[in-house]
Amino acid sequence: MPLSAFRVPDLARTMATPPLLLVHDRQDAETGWSDSEAIARAWPGARLVTTSGLGHRRILRDPAVVAEVTGFVGSHMAHAVPAARLPS
Repeated sequence: MPLSAFRVPDLARTMATPPLLLVHDRQDAETGWSDSEAIARAWPGARLVTTSGLGHRRILRDPAVVAEVTGFVGSHMAHAVPAARLPS
């Protein structure tokens, strides 16, 4: 099915959802920033980080974006996954 067949904002309203971080560039020529905005509004607790001038692919290599994403994942993983027990 094409991605357009999925109405993510509608699905998000009906789900028990984990935290969500969206990172989207205003100059993304492949997907519209307004799509991420709609998802962020519908997804409880979601956060949208907007960049400018990175487009659709350079956003993945931007040090500030990488730091934002790894910080987000790290902070939520620390609370979601129990620490591994090492043998004594």
